[in-house]
Amino acid sequence: MNIDTVPVAGRWVPGLKRRELLCAALATFAGVVHAQPSACPWRIAFLSGTAPDANVRRNMVEPFTLGLRELGYVEGQNVRIDYRWSEGRPARLPGLLTELLQLQPDVLVTSGRRSWTRS
Repeated sequence: MNIDTVPVAGRWVPGLKRRELLCAALATFAGVVHAQPSACPWRIAFLSGTAPDANVRRNMVEPFTLGLRELGYVEGQNVRIDYRWSEGRPARLPGLLTELLQLQPDVLVTSGRRSWTRS
């Protein structure tokens, strides 16, 4: 299995890379945002199976927020991102997912290995 391959709808899709999935998520988010004008900031729930260390922030969070910024969405201004990290403990994912869903996000972004698909 390629470490860059990502699951879609609980199945591993050969050849689909994390970057491609991130771009698709951003495009979907942009379509939702443009389709529904709102006076309040958009809310994104971000769930990851990893820990928020410097490497993860540099390789996952920063490109994500940069992509949003390029689309005109700036964290703290017109979009709010609620992050939750399972820190490599899959058993924490269901509780973190429930917590995020209770915030009623406009978009849920997930990152990590196969374990999050079981939540």
